[in-house]
Amino acid sequence: MVRILNYKSSSGGMSKRWYQENKRDPWRRDAKSKGYRARSAYKLKQIQEKFGIIRKGDYVLDIGCHPGGWTQVAVEEAGESGKVIGVDLLVTSPVEGATVLVGDITNDSTIGEIAREISGGALNCVISDISPRLTGRYDTDQAISLELSTMALDVASDLLVPGGGLCYEGLPRSGDRRPC
Repeated sequence: MVRILNYKSSSGGMSKRWYQENKRDPWRRDAKSKGYRARSAYKLKQIQEKFGIIRKGDYVLDIGCHPGGWTQVAVEEAGESGKVIGVDLLVTSPVEGATVLVGDITNDSTIGEIAREISGGALNCVISDISPRLTGRYDTDQAISLELSTMALDVASDLLVPGGGLCYEGLPRSGDRRPC
């Protein structure tokens, strides 16, 4: 199910060079062959394998869910007894077993819709692989990434059960050799 809340159209397309470079990516090919929408699904699978952040029956919120790779993994991990809600500013194709909302997570109307979806309950886990539109200016991109991470933390602090989990990815800091 996809519900559109606070939708803002965005223009922009995939550059030919980006497409050519990434179509040969083995992780991308493997993800596509296994039905995942993005190679980032494997990041969440690795996190899940190491930390077990999502359990069967969990209520999970995926902030910045487009294109839906993390949402797909969350549905697998939460199982039929769980509930997964994805939210993004971009229209995201439906993910079987999840509710996908199009809206701004900082708007009260979007938070209200999430609360209705969980019937006034609370979430067990908030995940986010949200990424800013990169400007190419490292300091600017890092600041925007930090702001997005803080936004995920704010939402999680309001909606998580005590002891619930939060998992988000941000841009690496200067000097880091691998992502956070």
